[in-house]
Parts: sequence; C-alpha cells; structure tokens
Amino acid sequence: MKLTKCFILFILLSISFNLYSQNTDIVKKNGHEESYSRSSFSYILLDFSNENYSDMLRNAINNAQVPSKFDHNNLNEKIINSPYQHTSVISYGNKNNTKSVTNSIISNNYALKLIKYWWNIDQQGNYSTDLVKKRGFYNATDIEVDKADAEKRGRNAIADAGAKLIANSYILVVDYHDIKTMKEIYDKQDADRKKAAEKNKTEFKPVKRVKNGYMGKLTSYLLRLNYNDTIDGYFYQSFYENENRIDNKKLNDIYNNISTPFKFMTVTNTEADGTQYNKGQILAPAIQKSKQQLIDKLVSDGIEKALSQIEKDFEQFRVKTPVFSVHPIKAKVGKKEGLTQDRRYFIWSYAQNSKGNTIAQKKGVVRAKKITDNRKDELGNTSTSTFYQVAGHKIDVGMTMQEKKDFGLDLSFGYAPLDMGGFVFRGGINVGQFLNFPMSQVKIYGDFAFQAKEYPTANFTDIGITIDSDPKKFNFSRFAVGIQKEFYFARNFHFSVFGGIAGETVSNWDTEVDGEELSTTMINFGARFGINVTHNVQLETTAGTYSFYGKAKYKENSDAKDGVEIDYTWDEIFIDRSPAYFDISLRILF
Repeated sequence: MKLTKCFILFILLSISFNLYSQNTDIVKKNGHEESYSRSSFSYILLDFSNENYSDMLRNAINNAQVPSKFDHNNLNEKIINSPYQHTSVISYGNKNNTKSVTNSIISNNYALKLIKYWWNIDQQGNYSTDLVKKRGFYNATDIEVDKADAEKRGRNAIADAGAKLIANSYILVVDYHDIKTMKEIYDKQDADRKKAAEKNKTEFKPVKRVKNGYMGKLTSYLLRLNYNDTIDGYFYQSFYENENRIDNKKLNDIYNNISTPFKFMTVTNTEADGTQYNKGQILAPAIQKSKQQLIDKLVSDGIEKALSQIEKDFEQFRVKTPVFSVHPIKAKVGKKEGLTQDRRYFIWSYAQNSKGNTIAQKKGVVRAKKITDNRKDELGNTSTSTFYQVAGHKIDVGMTMQEKKDFGLDLSFGYAPLDMGGFVFRGGINVGQFLNFPMSQVKIYGDFAFQAKEYPTANFTDIGITIDSDPKKFNFSRFAVGIQKEFYFARNFHFSVFGGIAGETVSNWDTEVDGEELSTTMINFGARFGINVTHNVQLETTAGTYSFYGKAKYKENSDAKDGVEIDYTWDEIFIDRSPAYFDISLRILF
C-alpha cells in the first residue's frame, strides 16, 4: 500500500512539474528567431603528430562530410598543430585549452581563408561570386523568391543575399583522444573481472569479444566567423579601383587588424565509435572494414554527435519554416534541410501581450511523416513534406515551425492491479526515427514487472519441490520485448497495438533450498491508449494478455545455466492465474 501511494504521488508531482514547464514555454520574440538561414562548417583537426593513429586521423578528416542541412566550407588546410598536449590529468575543453585553440585558429589566418574560400580569391586577386550566388539561391524560400520577383532588381537581390550567409560560417576544431582498440578495451575488462573474481573467490568469466575496431573521445571547439557590416565594408575597400580584382595585400592587412575575427561559441565532449561486429556475429558486415575505414567511422561518428549536441544548444542551427497548409500539415522543408522520419518540430504563433511585447507561444508539436526530396527543386516552386500532430492546439497556416530534435526514447512507470500485475516499468525506442525508414512511430518496447502474490499450491515431489498446501507468497518477475505501432489522432491522443515474446520467473518461495526458480515463456500482445499531459508526458493505459507457451522449467539453484522442463504448464502450477492484464502508467518522452 505504501508503494502504491508513493507511485501515485510520483505521478502527481510529475504532472504538476510538466504543466508548470508547459506554461513557461512562452518566450519573448526577440529571444526566438523567426527566420532561418543555412550555416556552413569547416572541420579543423588538432594534430598530435607523435601519437598513435595521428596519420589515420589526418586522412580521416579529409574525408569527413558535413550533414546535408549545412553547407561545407571545404578548406584546403584542415590540420593544425595542437597548442596543448594530451596528458593523463588534462581537463579537456578547459578555459586555457579553449583560449589556446581560438588563438591558434586566429594566428593561422582562418578568417581570411574563409573569406577567400567564399569569394574564390586567387593569388592574383581574381575572384568569383558563383558560390555566394549559388548558396543565396539555395537558401532562399519561395516567399523570398516571390518577393524578389516583384521588385525591380528581381532575383539578383537573392544572389546578393548570399553574402549574408558568410556571417553563418563556423569552424569546428576537433580533438580526438583516448583512442583504444577493442582488444585493449576487452583486455582491460578481463583484467578487472579477474581481479574481482580473485578478491571474491568466484569463477572468472571472460568478456565476450564481439566487436573489433576503435573507441575514443572527441572534444570539439565551435567558433563563429565575425563578419558584420563593418567588416563587410572593409572587405569592399580592398577592391582595386576600376578593376575587377581584389588587392590581396589590402585584404590581408584588414584581417590582420581585426581584433576578434572569431567568436568562441561552445565546447562539447562526446564519445566516438569506430567499431564493427566480428565475423560470425549476427550484425557483422558482409565485408569487414579496414583499419583506416574504422578510424574514418570514428571521426564521422564523433562529429555527428557533436553537431547533434550543438543543434540542441543553439537555436540558429534549428530549421525554421512557415506552416504551408493544414489537413494535412505541410511545410516546405525536406532532405535539403536534413529532414528525417519522425523528426520533431514545435509550432509557434506570435502575438502581443498586455504590455505590448511580442511573444512567441508554442501552439503544438508535429513530426515528419512523408519527406520530400527538395534538393533539386526549381527555385520558387519548392515541394512540401507532410507532418502529423502529436500535441498541442489548433495549427493555422503561416505559424512558424521550428526543428526541435529529441532522442526517440520513452520511459513508463505504472501499476497493474490484476493477477498478472504488479509494478510495471516500460521503455521504448522509435526505430523509424533512428533508421529513417518511411513508417512513423514503429517502436521496439521492453517491459519489466515485479509482483508479490499468494497462491495455493500443491506438492511437486517429482521435481524435488515441496511446498505446503497453505497459501504462500511468491515473488514474480516478468519481462516482455516486442514491436509496437502507434497512431496519433485528435492532436493529443494516441492508440497503439503491440506484440512480442515474454517470460515470467518465480523465486524466493518458502523452501529450504536457496536459489530455486520456476520459469515459463509466453507470447505477449495487446493495445495501449494514451492522452497527453504535456507534449512529452502522457497518461497511458494498457490492456493485454499473455499466452503461456510450452511447459514450465525448474532450476535447482542460481548457478544452473538452464532450467529443466517439467510436466506442468504455468497455469497448472499457479491455478487460476489469469493471463489477462491491465495497467495504468505515466510515460515520459525524451
């Protein structure tokens, strides 16, 4: 009873907290950008030439690609000597390292290199506006094209607008460290296990070696090019009079005199994975990657995770676009903006409050359902992607959609009052969101439940179990793993069907033998219905059933690897244990 009360209190506190959070989703407009312009990235590797894997890291950085939603400022010089050394006591990303990295980027003239890249300036001062125009057109929305077409200068204005994208140039300086082979990792794990086994006087069990390749860590430093109107004016002063060329000496002098050519943005620390499954494993690739290919994978994985964190932390990297139509909800974004299956977007509307301030209020949450490939669409005639609503209020045309990534994970805590009951813990992962295949809300779920319950029992002398016929308390633990498909409707409701395999184990009954255990396997299926409390908190009910599969198994003690099948089914042992169940839970989305 105490546990039940604690659980109910936990639900009420969670709901109160999230309702409060929902009310604080109103922010001032000047803190919430309506427009979106593509950012561009350059990758610069900190080189530790005397360390292992430095040659392969240098090769890998030259092959690293920028995600499609960003432009790639593919500079020729992508490697600089590190201004600090790796040590066992270093605090990666600390203030001193950040300052030294920023100074190194400045002293290596990367601001000037970016400007010359954008304008394609050669040693003789010849330049080209092709890249600026191309990116200006690619970044333009249909609304901007329609507006430009109505003006005298026409689409030349859009080409000129490409110059503004220069201010969205970023350098990501990457430091890969603590790189170890999987053999080194497994050897360390075995050494730790062996030491623990000797200390506890237990059997040493070596770790299963299922992967090969490399694991490491990445510290990345994000810098933004300082390119304001004043610096832009200085740039145009470097042109020769009456000549279609740039004076490189003037341009160099300008950037030598800029006090802050870069603005430091943030530092991130992430894991980097460059592994693959060994031959013979279920998920092993048909052809094993080479060592260089695995280092390439490690470099790309680290950068991808760093950029994902940066997108979450900085609004300017999140895609924004108007709602183009409703019923269904559509917007002019797609693969060009890096849109993937079930990608989450918040919907905002703008209004004035009683004080006359313009505020942005969150009106709803949508996810991508059908993604268009707009990478080669005709300018001014961009195709649309389709979205479905998962939370919020009525959405109207013209409201602002803003990308808001999530992890595609959910956790549930609940209670089931029937025979197959107890406290329930559930987790899910959105497979479609991770694998980007064209089906929304397909999830892998996992359940775990525990229950203490009394049952009248008989004597099972043939398997060595002796239990009095009086009711005794049994400790049940239950698990289930399966596939679930969710359907959202009426803005704040969802319904799902699921099916999978399950098992239940009983232990710790009144017996003189420790570690005895009974178990069974089952098939699990049913349906769930949920309602939103907030966009990421839901109340959910589950109705399902278990179908007992085959005979029960008996294990004499906890050290036995496999149970022995006995001549009883689960419902013959635990008479009247109904396979139907019903639970109520609180689900939190991440």
